[in-house]
Amino acid sequence: MRVVVFELGNVLIGWQPQLLYQKYVPDPQLRAWFSAEVCRAPWEDKPVRDNALEEGLRRLADRHPRRAKVLAAHHDHLLQAMIHNKVPLMAGTLHRLRDEGVRLLGITDLPSKALTQVMRIHPDALDQLADIVVAEEIGMRPSDPELFEYALRRFEMRANQCLYVDSPPANIQAAESVGIASVKYESIGALRPQLRERGYLPPLPWTERMLR
Repeated sequence: MRVVVFELGNVLIGWQPQLLYQKYVPDPQLRAWFSAEVCRAPWEDKPVRDNALEEGLRRLADRHPRRAKVLAAHHDHLLQAMIHNKVPLMAGTLHRLRDEGVRLLGITDLPSKALTQVMRIHPDALDQLADIVVAEEIGMRPSDPELFEYALRRFEMRANQCLYVDSPPANIQAAESVGIASVKYESIGALRPQLRERGYLPPLPWTERMLR
């Protein structure tokens, strides 16, 4: 059995919080404050719970009362604005992997409620995953090796059967610490050749290789 496990954010779906502030906060100075304070997220050192966004925004409003109205007005739009689109061409790559008999799984630190909304926004990508481990449901983050040990048990697979795709080095190190091979995601154009090299996708036809 061959398995590829994807982190969702910025691999299968776009995750750019700055888009929220470009849209709703046109003032550059105020937007710089939002990027420094909100995008840094005061809850980032803890597992993300369903109420973490609300708690974090409340703490920010208490700390910066002049900005409380702006924070409150943006709360309802936060998820939709941050999860802006799927990564181009990724859905096609997932289809190719499934055609090759590869089992596709996911890991995410999105809260459960947020994940439900994301799955409605991007069904063509996320519906192709057989299962998704939601880190907040088990009180862990993707940088915890224990999360990957849990995933191996839940998915009923061995570490040497898996390939993990993500971008943060801490998450990759956590996966590799339990024996899971990893690929640092940079772009879909860079990922596909790595999947071919590892045997998850077939080699390009010689005619396509000659054109490159």
